[in-house]
Amino acid sequence: MAHDPESTLESAMAAGLLPNGVQPCEMRRALASWRRWCLTEARDPNRLSPEAGEAYLGHLREGATPRSANSRFATFQIAAGLAWGPETSSHLALTLRAARVTHKAPPADRWARAGKAVGLLPIDIRPPFIDLLTVSRDAPGTRGVLIWSAARIESVAGSLRRFHDYATKAGLDPVPTAKLCQSWADSQSPEVAAISISTYISHVVDAFEKVLTPGQVYDAAAAVADRWAARSLSEPSRKNKTAGIVPASDLDQLGFELMAEADAAPLRRMTEATLYRDGLLLAMTATLPERARAMSALIVDETVFLEPDGIIRFAIPGAFLKKREAHKPRTTFHASIRRPSLHRALSRWLAVYRPMFDGGDWLWPSRLDQHHGLTGKSLGKIIGDRTEQRLGRRVTIHMVRDCVATEIIEADPVNGAVRASATLGHRDRRVTDEFYIHSNGLASATGWQNAIARRIGTDRKSLII
Repeated sequence: MAHDPESTLESAMAAGLLPNGVQPCEMRRALASWRRWCLTEARDPNRLSPEAGEAYLGHLREGATPRSANSRFATFQIAAGLAWGPETSSHLALTLRAARVTHKAPPADRWARAGKAVGLLPIDIRPPFIDLLTVSRDAPGTRGVLIWSAARIESVAGSLRRFHDYATKAGLDPVPTAKLCQSWADSQSPEVAAISISTYISHVVDAFEKVLTPGQVYDAAAAVADRWAARSLSEPSRKNKTAGIVPASDLDQLGFELMAEADAAPLRRMTEATLYRDGLLLAMTATLPERARAMSALIVDETVFLEPDGIIRFAIPGAFLKKREAHKPRTTFHASIRRPSLHRALSRWLAVYRPMFDGGDWLWPSRLDQHHGLTGKSLGKIIGDRTEQRLGRRVTIHMVRDCVATEIIEADPVNGAVRASATLGHRDRRVTDEFYIHSNGLASATGWQNAIARRIGTDRKSLII
């Protein structure tokens, strides 16, 4: 029996599958318009092919504004999803997206951001930083030469620019004396945290001692930074870090719930594809709690691989890791995780939803840009928005690491800190000890923490859960 789109659409509407705000008459008009066009073009109106979808959008654009045509096609996409089913009509999402997006410049990489910060420095102190940036970027393995990471150059240049602006406006020589640094610090307090003020002054001292006037020391200014660092110990925290801590198992569960919602939807639009992407991101980040930069580096069959037996393998380049710049070119983070449920979710993402975005290989595609994957900053916003919406707490992507460490420690108060330290890659156990503070009173879900504990070992190259 031949498929009858009109009857299927009527049945779907009778079952209450229409999205909120969409009227049945709109669906009938959209399908009727499609049928008239197919008959005019001598096409089979019961056959919804990718080529026909693209041609139909081109027809709608004749004599209409792109926005109007896209809106009509979006309405048809909903009708088609109900009439032909979500899988058969999913290609319409890519057709509509390709028509809507515009070409965007690639997001600035870490060296471009550092270069921008250096470019904002006063012209008389800019050249040494330009040289530092060039050597650090192009020849990080050079022996006996000062090498800084892009992030450090960016942060030091920012602090130095603000210090220079303050001194210049005050009519003072912009050299880090104790008096000037103290005055600058006082001008920022109490709006700026004491620890941040200490960091800014330390940046300025580093800029002078290592870049602008190598060999000259500024102990008096460094002492001011130390005093502000000590002051920060008695200053109450400005961020309630514990408020952003939830069991890692909750984040993982939320991720799978979002993916299930996308699969259960009667339509396959960018809305559903984005929902699935965000759920996969949450589950992946809870399973492999790396920093945002590392997660943004995931490219299919280049840095993330689907292996047999439910194993997902990662090979993340050093450029995306928190390492010394000289070590990054010869460093790669390797991990193999055996988790069949996540393996299946990732396989479905690549087969069903990922092609709806574009033809790229980035694991995390953008809704707005077909030519580049999402940056670490964008990934953080996605996780923050989803957790705030569904859990009532805004969990940052970096805070996911805290959540994982907290649950590990709660599951094993004796040895948990060692395991958490191995999971997060902390060289100093004292960094991980901080998570004991978060674990007090946090109710952890059973099962997930045990899986986390089983995957932890002294060798981070093989994480098995």
